[in-house]
Amino acid sequence: MTLMKRGVDIVHFHRDMTNAKTCPGSGVDKAEFVAAVKAYKTENVKSPDGLLLNVKDAEKIIALLGAAYNLTGDKEARAEVHRLANEVRRAAGIPVGK
Repeated sequence: MTLMKRGVDIVHFHRDMTNAKTCPGSGVDKAEFVAAVKAYKTENVKSPDGLLLNVKDAEKIIALLGAAYNLTGDKEARAEVHRLANEVRRAAGIPVGK
């Protein structure tokens, strides 16, 4: 995640630092790597509104977690399902209750 926050332009391959190295070799094209990281950052991590998950998908996940919550009577399992539902809420920008 640090790479995402600081920007992919900070990436330097070993071969960029010296003429004596070819690391990571010819199997990794730096331009393709940088493009893939930039695409992941903009297409998969955050939506245009800056959230990690859209509300509609979050609500679907929370409903599934609710079913899991109702299927167990185990106090620790219920606490974990509740915690996970709150993480989904945070990712979608939904207010988290107590």
